[in-house]
Amino acid sequence: MKKNANLKYPFFIHKTSKWRLDLNFHFKVLIFDKTMNDSRSLRPLLISFGIKEVKSTKTVDEAYNEIVQNEKNEPYTILISTEEDCCELMQMINDSHILKKNFILISSEDHPVRRDLIEDGVDIQFEIERPFTPNLIKSTLAKIQKFRQQQMESVTPLSGKSRILVVDDSETLLQYIKRILNSLGHYRIDLATNVKEAQRLIEFSFREKAPYELIISDWNMPAVTGLTLLQSVKNSQKYQNISFIMITSESSKKNVVDAIKSGVDSFLLKPLPAENVKTKLQLINEKKLKAMGQVV
Repeated sequence: MKKNANLKYPFFIHKTSKWRLDLNFHFKVLIFDKTMNDSRSLRPLLISFGIKEVKSTKTVDEAYNEIVQNEKNEPYTILISTEEDCCELMQMINDSHILKKNFILISSEDHPVRRDLIEDGVDIQFEIERPFTPNLIKSTLAKIQKFRQQQMESVTPLSGKSRILVVDDSETLLQYIKRILNSLGHYRIDLATNVKEAQRLIEFSFREKAPYELIISDWNMPAVTGLTLLQSVKNSQKYQNISFIMITSESSKKNVVDAIKSGVDSFLLKPLPAENVKTKLQLINEKKLKAMGQVV
């Protein structure tokens, strides 16, 4: 293992045009580093390149909880960790259906854990080696920007043939969401006022051989909750590929964790601005295309 020879660069060296980097995307970075040695060098470098949200964590539980708690509002987009630290965390993320992050591995080429990660199917998208230099960090961020731009260019909106099911006990909210969806595309939209009705429509859609591609459901409904609907969909081999967005005003960490563990694809917080709905549909598209192998 290489000796940690990280250089601590002062902020002022990046103020010249040589080190300037125009960020086209919002980056939110989580560093998982048990020793905090790498974090002490990386954090000021990232901040100096204009990334305002950089957090460091020392334990697996702390890192995982931080990811889960932020998943609903502004998820982390970049995760940085070492070979020694990341195995358990990456497994927890994969098991929890958390939206994929751009993963940067602090690596040593011949490190045995690195080989184990590859064999376990961990997607090592970007790698950096010690010592961390401004040029190294700049080039890595530039690669991530290019990677994300290519992803966005590959994503196409849901087609006019796509079927969407909206579930809520409030007729007012159902009609409001329907108007938003109609303004974003000519989707085939069905409405259900409870979980039992939603389950009947889902089954009928498969019999028609025109299954729903997306379900948008409220969490809080009388008798049976949206979480129960989510679990019935994701636990079914027949329905599990239907994307699921949960509408909620819940701020409980347990509720968020339960939904993520159950396979929710994304959340929508009340109130529901049209722009937020549009953003979530774009994220769902990206996730669908990744699953189909169209976006790496």
